[in-house]
Amino acid sequence: MRIGMGSGVDSGMDSGTGTGSGMDGGMESGPAVFAGVSLALFGAGLLLWTFVRLRSRRPVAEAAGVSQAAAVATAVFFGVISLMTGGWVLSSG
Repeated sequence: MRIGMGSGVDSGMDSGTGTGSGMDGGMESGPAVFAGVSLALFGAGLLLWTFVRLRSRRPVAEAAGVSQAAAVATAVFFGVISLMTGGWVLSSG
């Protein structure tokens, strides 16, 4: 039996698993880039907004019973986490 390029045996083509072994990174690179950029922009925007609110001496949260320190800590925490996660998604995808 002769095995050639037309038989589909070890032809080096992607088997359709979605991982992609080519130069383009497969079909998942587009959504990964979108998710990474979205997370990074959200994190950067949240950190910038928190900094501007603190700089102008305005409250970060205006809800009754929420301390300013807790609001700032929460906003900075989620801003940094979002920024780091966006960077991680962009570097791994």
